[in-house]
Amino acid sequence: MSLLKLDNITKRYGRSAALTGLNLAVPAGSRTAIVGPSGSGKTTLLRLIAGFEAPDQGRIALGDKVLADGVTAVPAHRRGIGYVAQEGALFPHLTLAANIGFGIDRNSPNRQARILELMQQVGLAPAMRDRRPHQLSGGQQQRVALARAMARQPRLMLLDEPFSALDAGLREAMRDMVGDVLSTAGITTILVTHDQAEALSFADHLAVLRDGVVVQAGPPQDLYLRPTDAQTARFLGDAIILQASLEDGFAHTILGSVPADAVARRGNATIMLRPEQLELVPVAPGPSATTSLGRIVGRSFRGSTWRLLIEHLPASSVGLRFPSLALETSSIFTLETPSLTPLEIGATVQIQIVGTAHILA
Repeated sequence: MSLLKLDNITKRYGRSAALTGLNLAVPAGSRTAIVGPSGSGKTTLLRLIAGFEAPDQGRIALGDKVLADGVTAVPAHRRGIGYVAQEGALFPHLTLAANIGFGIDRNSPNRQARILELMQQVGLAPAMRDRRPHQLSGGQQQRVALARAMARQPRLMLLDEPFSALDAGLREAMRDMVGDVLSTAGITTILVTHDQAEALSFADHLAVLRDGVVVQAGPPQDLYLRPTDAQTARFLGDAIILQASLEDGFAHTILGSVPADAVARRGNATIMLRPEQLELVPVAPGPSATTSLGRIVGRSFRGSTWRLLIEHLPASSVGLRFPSLALETSSIFTLETPSLTPLEIGATVQIQIVGTAHILA
């Protein structure tokens, strides 16, 4: 069941179209992430949902309440939607408690108890209640911003890249904490981020924007493993795009044969493999001509992994069942291997494929 629905949303700024006929359904109780390249319309979409702007065309509904129908729109403060900005946007002259309590009726008899409850939910100690924003770390400021947004008990929470200014370790911890808090509270959440890894780990529903429309939406694992096209595949992570010949449920490529996810299809196709589907095995000089080989041409240390540049060796394609797939020149792709088993630059490796190839076209 969808809590939020956007139908045929269009928004223009002068002659430039930010969104063009966009459709999106956000499942109730979900953690939905919206990703896309710069200029794809992510920020515009969030502003339309929040009520900061109105669409030129289209309909936005939250449950059974219509928030916008063309330029006719419900004001932001009447939408029942929480919003956490990138920098927290706290009131610098107010204490932590006053910031959190800003959205709570001053005449409410349980106001102070509610503030303390919200502080506890986001992991802020009661002793911090009189501190001001400049006395808080970046992570603490984002916790206050989240608690303030939750104070009105919204049905929907919008997160506008709230973790981007935090250090890497803190960013991951904050992301997990925010996700747990909102899920426990039963609040449907939309996260807008430019970080694909963050979106994949945070969300249980993912939407990819490009040129003002949603090109694909669904569970993150489905989009990662079965993207609609090569552009989406590369946007969500490193991807190896190959030409293949399909036959009897297999995709035959210059790297070898691999089961395909369209068993009945035959003929030429474009397929995608993720780097983790390739395994490298060091080989001695003088390999068989029918073995798919590569050479390490570059590497960078990533702590737990080495990121390798692999040059596929076209000569090793000689003797393949489908010689038309052989490349005239070398191709280079990227993958990561455990740092405990380093491969030196110049080493020759055998390339083995695991898993299933996804057919793009």
